[in-house]
Amino acid sequence: MSAASENLCPNCGNELQAVPNLEDDLQYDCIMCGYRYAYLPAAPHEEEVKLVAKSMYCTICDKHFSQSSALKRHMIVHSGERPFCCEQCDKSFKTKAALKRHTIIHTGECPYECSTCKRRFNQISNLRKHLVIHNNNCPYYCNVCGKGFNQLSNLKKHMIVHREHKVPPEHGKKPDHSVIPKGLEKTVTRPVLTFIKPAEA
Repeated sequence: MSAASENLCPNCGNELQAVPNLEDDLQYDCIMCGYRYAYLPAAPHEEEVKLVAKSMYCTICDKHFSQSSALKRHMIVHSGERPFCCEQCDKSFKTKAALKRHTIIHTGECPYECSTCKRRFNQISNLRKHLVIHNNNCPYYCNVCGKGFNQLSNLKKHMIVHREHKVPPEHGKKPDHSVIPKGLEKTVTRPVLTFIKPAEA
């Protein structure tokens, strides 16, 4: 075995890094797990790491994990299990972090503050939506008049302005009060109604 191959981790093939310790003796770090040892190739340790690494992967999606706790948390994704329950309401969550974010709703706490206007929010997602106002960022545009909006809901409200062309009702049916935005009426197919006067007997 060459000196170069002795410096490779038998488990992952990465180079073992030599690092000086406090006594100035060379030690070696396993790049895969960070374990430090004083000799090469440290076969017993590497074999142990190899066995553990082989067992820490998801049998459903084949994703690998460096810690068994991470694998355990990941498996909840596939099981649909929601083991973390809110004591205030009947909602349950897949992770402890998600439950913690949710409980803020019940406490009334608003830990997320806008740095521009100092308004506070109970969820980070609400703060992100709010920040668009200060950035003059309008990602939603009306395809009829080109006016920009910072939220999709505001664009939908605006579209009422363009609702001028009513769809004609089919013969014998009640009028349909749905509307077509101005500028899009050519894309909607309207039924052609032909009225035939009944013959007099």
